[in-house]
Amino acid sequence: FLFCLIHWAIRVMIAPVFTVEEADQLLLSQSLQVGYEARQPPMLAWLHHFATMSGAVYGPIIFALKYLLLFIALTFYYLAARNVLIRPGVSASAIAAWALTFQVGWSMHEDLLGAVALMACLSITFHAITRILTWRRYRDWVYLGLAIGIGLLTHHLFVVFPVAMILAIMLSPFFRDAMNFRRIGITLLVAGLILLPYGVWVSTHIGSVETVLNEYANSWEIDSGWAERAGNAAAQLGRALLEFSLPLSLFWMMLFWTLWLPIIYPIFPRRNTDEEPHENAWRRLFMQSTIFAVLAYLISVPFGVQAYKAHWMMPVLFTTPVWLFLHVKRGGDFPVAIRAFGGVAIAFALLVAGGRFIEWQLEITTCREGGCRPYTPVREWAAELKRAGFDEGTIVGADVHLTGNMRAALPRARVLDASIPPDAFPASKTNGACLVVWRDTQFDTKRKIALMPEELVAYLSDQLYAYPRHQGAEGAIRRNLHQSSEKAATLYYTFVRPSELCR
Repeated sequence: FLFCLIHWAIRVMIAPVFTVEEADQLLLSQSLQVGYEARQPPMLAWLHHFATMSGAVYGPIIFALKYLLLFIALTFYYLAARNVLIRPGVSASAIAAWALTFQVGWSMHEDLLGAVALMACLSITFHAITRILTWRRYRDWVYLGLAIGIGLLTHHLFVVFPVAMILAIMLSPFFRDAMNFRRIGITLLVAGLILLPYGVWVSTHIGSVETVLNEYANSWEIDSGWAERAGNAAAQLGRALLEFSLPLSLFWMMLFWTLWLPIIYPIFPRRNTDEEPHENAWRRLFMQSTIFAVLAYLISVPFGVQAYKAHWMMPVLFTTPVWLFLHVKRGGDFPVAIRAFGGVAIAFALLVAGGRFIEWQLEITTCREGGCRPYTPVREWAAELKRAGFDEGTIVGADVHLTGNMRAALPRARVLDASIPPDAFPASKTNGACLVVWRDTQFDTKRKIALMPEELVAYLSDQLYAYPRHQGAEGAIRRNLHQSSEKAATLYYTFVRPSELCR
């Protein structure tokens, strides 16, 4: 809890501008709908809607939502580790291991809101599975169904983890008796009931699904370069798996070298104790589930996936910290190494906290003036628009970071983004203006005006039926970036004749 509280306080102090993923959810949270778009399930948008029900968007509350999810993730992971490792100290080490991964220890504080929510759902599901395999109670299958239903409403990659775990359980001689068709049926029934409303929404919004499928079909083809692309994708997958494990894997190998080095060089004595059958079964289970998850990702390689982000590997390697410390437990007592591991984890966490302040002070000196998103003067732009008379109506843009932050700065306005279908937003309730905003732009040197991005023009014309008189800006607001007296950012805007969907 203290870890999450400290990082929440740091975020409130140094980074008041919403990140891209937070801005995306703030856009969707303007209304409470069963579904928004096929690219992402609705759970995060629902949570942000409830967090902004007062009408205003308060940064500390939105930031607290993220760290509440992280607290849930770490708490339930610890409870799951206790069911497997038993010893509190070793279980705490499994939690500390997450602080030694770059993705959780650093990147989640930078952004990765979706990954934090995914981790929370994976932890709850992991806890449910360990309870099932420890006590064999029917109510835990209901608990697993709840966890799976919520997870599927939160992140598309979530499904990999429970499927891989269930397949591994089916192949485990020690654990397979915990499963039967009736128990699996209970889990599927509960998960299905939770998913039913969203499933109905998907069935009635086939167009949203077709758009995603068409984009995929247009990006994939089998030609002379297919084999090379598939090979590069497989290499990308391997690199992402390695990157996700760093630097945890290096620290673990250095501190517990007596567990793995004798396997390579038999001249070193192997450390081993009399292992209980269930401990061996847990180790095999986690290894098999990881293999199944990797195979699931490998299936995507020949189907055209070209890039794999490191945080996408979380469902694959989620049980790795517990698996590593099962090996430590099997090797006997490591009082010095365990304490050293805890010291490294604490030191790394403190360095990350200090590094956040250092980054905030230094990044502004190195970032490009047109970028520098964490320092964007959105509040200043919004204040200028209010002074110009715009407070209600519709704002349209083609930059999620910009439009999401404008939604927070102008809570009475309806804000749309060109990357999201219009029906994902609330209907127009005012007869206000239709204001178009953008940042990065091209200039018409002859007319000496900033031009509206092409995707924004297409969105206005094709989906909102609001036709710009011209593509040039009618005005511009230039303000200094936060933390800088030299660098500035410009907001370009123009008013468009209102339509039924933009007013």
